[in-house]
Amino acid sequence: MTIAVKRIKSSLKIQTRYCTFHIMQILKQIVFVISLTLISFYGLGQNTNSQTIEIVLVDEYIGFPEGGNGFVDIRSNDEGLNDIFDSYNTGGYLRGLTHYIYNDSVHFIECLEGCDIEQLRLDLENYNSVILRATITPAWSVFTDMLIVELIDWEADGPTGEYTNEGYVITQNNTLNSIFVENKVTFTELLFPESQSSKNYWSLGFEGNLNELWQQLLDATESVATVEYYYADLPILSIEENATIKGVAYPNPINNKISILTTEELINFELYNSVGSILKKASSIEELNTVILTLGSGLYILNIESKDNRRKKFKIIKK
Repeated sequence: MTIAVKRIKSSLKIQTRYCTFHIMQILKQIVFVISLTLISFYGLGQNTNSQTIEIVLVDEYIGFPEGGNGFVDIRSNDEGLNDIFDSYNTGGYLRGLTHYIYNDSVHFIECLEGCDIEQLRLDLENYNSVILRATITPAWSVFTDMLIVELIDWEADGPTGEYTNEGYVITQNNTLNSIFVENKVTFTELLFPESQSSKNYWSLGFEGNLNELWQQLLDATESVATVEYYYADLPILSIEENATIKGVAYPNPINNKISILTTEELINFELYNSVGSILKKASSIEELNTVILTLGSGLYILNIESKDNRRKKFKIIKK
């Protein structure tokens, strides 16, 4: 009986620790609004020559970003990982969205100018008690095993809901099926399942090479309209799911204009620079793009609001 009681107490302690951990993460997201200016202090976006490395943790609770503002952090909760960061010219430690396989274990470390990014990647991978995988990303905070694809006609070419014996996604299009098998596409999901008008947009999860899959999908012009990176930025400022706009800002990085893919009616757009100073308030995407056209290269924050007072923030990069 005593042993059983001890086990119960031990289990309760572990559960309490994990609950406390998640509560702290939520609180950090809430204070983002008043600490946005810390982004500049931590170095994110100050150097457009910087790159990021995608880090997959062995245990999502060891090596988790902390010590910042809930959006961009500067440290992890593991001293060994911090020692590696300190050995290089690293900047922000960015938290990623929940991953389709690794859940909350995927984050991004910024490698600033002069940082030997390949050696940093090797040192991270060699720290295999904490790091499962470290991969140089093709753009800022991009998942290296996910893409967003826009089909021309989802009814004719979309996934069937079935899989090959190897676990690869089967679609209604033979060309796409060949691409999916070659690049080991194991996951598909509608970006906006509640919207009939947005059923051409799908997220893909795969085990193959990102650049090769990207190019093959672009070449499949009879069935694919566009291909976009899957950016791993946190949808911040909202704890309740129904208070957040479901939407995607694309392309990202941008050249001269941005589009917002969403089923909601947007009424307000606010654009900030990386230190939190507002650059433009607009009532339409067209008005916003007149300012985006004139922006210099760097990091910007876009806040959007819908007619029913739902909000979302995006981190966007201007080339």
